[in-house]
Amino acid sequence: MPHKCCVATCKGNYKNGPKVAVFSFPTEEQLRKQWIWNCKRKDGFKPTKHSKVCELHFKQEDVLRQTEFFDEKTGKKIIIPLSYPRLKNGCNSKSVS
Repeated sequence: MPHKCCVATCKGNYKNGPKVAVFSFPTEEQLRKQWIWNCKRKDGFKPTKHSKVCELHFKQEDVLRQTEFFDEKTGKKIIIPLSYPRLKNGCNSKSVS
């Protein structure tokens, strides 16, 4: 069962909502506070290790779906799709209304 998005009014991964990738809250305190604020929750929300924010709340270019490497032997760039999308380091969620 996929994790549901904890942002107020978001239906990410709910029964009638879109199926989306989700991301855990960052451990870096300042960035974590910004994510919590961007959730727009009025119930005193405190994220747990199970709380997730879906990809709909990030810029599309901040969600990485592939990685690339340079093969020095062949001189070619190798692009590999990721099994699970991930976020760029230090990425902040968008403010959601």
